Amino acid sequence: MSEPTLGRPWSEFGRADCVFPQSARPRLHMQALFRGGDIAAVLLAEVLARAIAGDPGHWFEGFRPVVMVGLALLFSFVANARGLYNDEIAMFHDLPAGAVFGAWLQTCGLMALLPFLVDIASPGIVGVVFGDLNATLSERNGLILLLFLAPALVLVTRTGLMALCRHTGLRARAASRALIFGSDNEARRLASTLARNEAAGMAIVGFIVMPGQAAPAMLDGLPVLVLDDAASAGVERLHADCVLLSWRMSQGVALEEVTRLLAPLPIALKLVPDLALHGMPMQQIDTRSQVPMVVICAPPPPIWARTLKRIEDLILAPLLLLLLMPVLIATAIAIKLDSPGPIFFLQRRVGVGERQFTMLKFRTMYHDCADAAGCVQTTRNDPRVTRVGAILRRLNIDELPQLVNVIFGDMSLVGPRPHALQTHVGGLRFEQAVAIYSARHRIRPGMTGWAQVNGWRGETDTLEKLQRRVEHDLWYIHNSTIGLDLLILIRTILAMARGRNAY
Repeated sequence: MSEPTLGRPWSEFGRADCVFPQSARPRLHMQALFRGGDIAAVLLAEVLARAIAGDPGHWFEGFRPVVMVGLALLFSFVANARGLYNDEIAMFHDLPAGAVFGAWLQTCGLMALLPFLVDIASPGIVGVVFGDLNATLSERNGLILLLFLAPALVLVTRTGLMALCRHTGLRARAASRALIFGSDNEARRLASTLARNEAAGMAIVGFIVMPGQAAPAMLDGLPVLVLDDAASAGVERLHADCVLLSWRMSQGVALEEVTRLLAPLPIALKLVPDLALHGMPMQQIDTRSQVPMVVICAPPPPIWARTLKRIEDLILAPLLLLLLMPVLIATAIAIKLDSPGPIFFLQRRVGVGERQFTMLKFRTMYHDCADAAGCVQTTRNDPRVTRVGAILRRLNIDELPQLVNVIFGDMSLVGPRPHALQTHVGGLRFEQAVAIYSARHRIRPGMTGWAQVNGWRGETDTLEKLQRRVEHDLWYIHNSTIGLDLLILIRTILAMARGRNAY
C-alpha cells in the first residue's frame, strides 16, 4: 500500500485557515469581551465605592483616573497570567470565584508595591504621581469597599457576559471543530459523548479513517474523510481545528504510524484515553513520575480539611436551625392540617464510609404511600405527594430537618446527596450502574451539593443523569473548600426560589 502524502503542505494553506481557523475568531471575540468586561467592572467598582463612601465629588481629581485605569489594566494582565481568559475557563466553564479573588488580591499587592519600585527607579516621581493617591485613598472608606466590590462585580459581569454568549450563539461558534479518527463504535461513542457535553467546548465535524478501511461517506450525519492525498482539502473545507485519536486504536494501526501521517496537517492532534475510562468520573492525569497515569479515584480530603468542614457545620447548622425555627413550626402545623400521619419521615440512607444512618425529613407524601426503602423514585405530578408536600418539595423546605442530622454528625451542610438504599436506575442499583459510585461516601453526605446547584437534582431516571451527578459529587470531594461551601449555600438559596427539578 502506498503511503499517503496528504496533499498540500502547511505553507500552502490560506492564511485565514492556518492562523485564524473558523473557531479562532469567535474565541478572540469572547476573550476580548471578557477582558473589557473585567476592566469595566473594576472601574465601576471604584465609582460605586466612592459613592457609597460619601465622596463622589472628586472622581477625576489629579492622577486618580490614571491610577484607576492602570489598576483595571493590571488586573486584566494578572487574570490572564492566572488563566482566566483561556478557552476552558473563559468559555466553557463557570468562572471560579476563588481564582477571581486571588487575581484581585495579587493585583492589589502589586499596586501597593508599585510606589516603592517607582521610587527606587526614579526618586521624586512618587510624590508627583502617587501623592494624590496616598492623600485620598488612605483617608477614605472607599478603599475597603473597593477591595470587596471589584471582584464581586467582575463575577457578576462575567456571568452576564457568558449568558449573553450562550444566547447569541457566540459560545457555540467558539467551540473547537474536531475530527475523530475512526468510524467504529468507539469513535461514534466518543462523538456522542462530546456532543452531549457542552462544557467540553468541542463540535464534532466528521470522522477520518485509514485508506482501504470500509466506511460510508456519511456516518451519523457527519462526513467521513479518508487519510489520503485529498485529506488536507477535506480538513480545510470542514475548518477542523484538531483530530482526536482513540487510545484503543481499534483499526489495528499503530499509534505512531497514524501520528506520523496526520502530523503534516495544520491542526492539533489529541490523544483520547480508552472510552472505558469515560464511565469513571473525575479522571486526572498524574505526571509526577514522568509517566502519565490516569487517576480514577483520588484519596479523601486530609484530616485538617475534614476538621475545618466539621467546625463549619457545627457553627452554621445550629444558627440556621434557630433562625428557621418559625418556618419549621409553621410547616409542622401545615402538614398535620393537610393529611393524617406523622410530621416527619424517617428513611435509611448511606453515609460516610458506607455506614447507614436515619435521615430526617418533613413528610410530603400520604402516610400509607410512604416508601421508606426508596424503591420508587418520586416523579413529576406524583399522586403520592400531598398538596402541602408539593409546596415543601418545590421550595426544598422538606429537607430542613436534616439540620439535626448535620449537628449529630451524620451529614454535612454541603456534600454529595445521600440516596435511599434501594434506589435503582435501569434496573440496577446505583452502585451497580456506576462503578465508582461508592467513592461519594468518602465524606459526609450533604443537605445540598455541587451537583444540585448545577442542575443535577430531582429524579435520577437515566444512567446519564446518575453519571453526571456522580461526576459533580467527586469533583466537589476533590476540590472542597470553605469558600466553595459558602458559594454552594448561596446558590442553593437562590435555586430554592426557582424550584427547578423539584417535585
